[in-house]
Amino acid sequence: MISIVAGGYNEKKYLHSFFTSIYKQTCPYLSEVIYVDNGSRDGSTGYIEQYFPQVRLVQMGANVGFCRQFNRGISEARGKYIFIVNVDMVLKDTYVESALLAMGKDPAIGRVSGKSFFMKEDGSFTDIIDSAGHSIDKMRWHKNIGDSQKDDGRFDKEGYIFGVCGALGFYKRELLEDIAIDGQYFDEIFFQTIEDVDLDWRSQLQGWKCYYTPKAVAYHIRKGSCWDKKKTFMYHNYK
Repeated sequence: MISIVAGGYNEKKYLHSFFTSIYKQTCPYLSEVIYVDNGSRDGSTGYIEQYFPQVRLVQMGANVGFCRQFNRGISEARGKYIFIVNVDMVLKDTYVESALLAMGKDPAIGRVSGKSFFMKEDGSFTDIIDSAGHSIDKMRWHKNIGDSQKDDGRFDKEGYIFGVCGALGFYKRELLEDIAIDGQYFDEIFFQTIEDVDLDWRSQLQGWKCYYTPKAVAYHIRKGSCWDKKKTFMYHNYK
């Protein structure tokens, strides 16, 4: 019923904590976990094969970018719901269960965002918000709600928002098929970054709503494999 699609590029150091949190999820409807590797050279795939053999491994053979990587993962997935996750994440045990409950509040909801906090490289958690979903202003500038702000109760109210961060996006399969263009869910022109906002736009234009629930909690290092190549990352970001 629910397919988890994860992906990475040279992110072996995050795999143990990530998959451990995935397999602790309380939701009984997880049907499969897929990991799409972008040609890692740090032993990521061997590590998964040895320690998490239940994960379905898809190897792209090269760094083809976030969009093509996750498009492949979505196409391989069989679930009614697709949960896209970056591996520099640790999820609380009830994340998927809470997201699924939020999805059921309205048939028009096609995306759900939880609340993610920053996590330090040593794995310690913070109370500083990474993302509580996407907002957009009149100038069409988007942002992560609560980005870098202390969790002081302002972000505890659930409700409808513009969109969901692609690092932790819970999607209805029906939405993804509805907004796909030429078989692409994420527009591969983007390569990486802002592709999730583009998907938000297309979803809104098609009448799909996005819902935020603070009950779904995760911790995120953010840009675990991007900031080592900051110039490249910023190029794709502003492009």
